[in-house]
Amino acid sequence: MGFAIQAATERDTYAPLARIELFADLAAYFRGLVQFPPAALEGLTDEQYVRSVLRVVMGRSGVGS
Repeated sequence: MGFAIQAATERDTYAPLARIELFADLAAYFRGLVQFPPAALEGLTDEQYVRSVLRVVMGRSGVGS
């Protein structure tokens, strides 16, 4: 979880392609832990998905608020 928090808080420091790849990997990891209905994920980028997961785990004042 710590790595995902660090990635979210430092997201603006990554090169664009590295940022996309990093959040794709993190999103794949979290998607492997829990299944959501496709409609709940529709339109979310991998980065948005990861940030949403972190907000749920950390509370509303979590990362990227």
